[in-house]
Amino acid sequence: MYAFTARLEIIVGNPFVFVPVEILAAILIRQVMGVWTSALADNKKATAVFASLSPSRQKEILRYISNLKTEQSVEKNIVRAINFLLGKGRFVGRDSID
Repeated sequence: MYAFTARLEIIVGNPFVFVPVEILAAILIRQVMGVWTSALADNKKATAVFASLSPSRQKEILRYISNLKTEQSVEKNIVRAINFLLGKGRFVGRDSID
């Protein structure tokens, strides 16, 4: 759980609370990590390839996915990332892993 102090403002009749960027980022990364972990758990070969990547390459993939704006984009790009790990296409501007 995250805790912070905020001031409630009313903007054009709607309540507004500013949530610090650090907390929003942590929440979004946690949500994406859950979807990513589930997708990897469904594919043992992709899990093995991901584990064999350098930490910086793993971070590159996760950072790309976590910065996507919509749930549909996240889902579509997780499929692309899994295919990339299986050697079936490009992802984040890189050729497939063979």
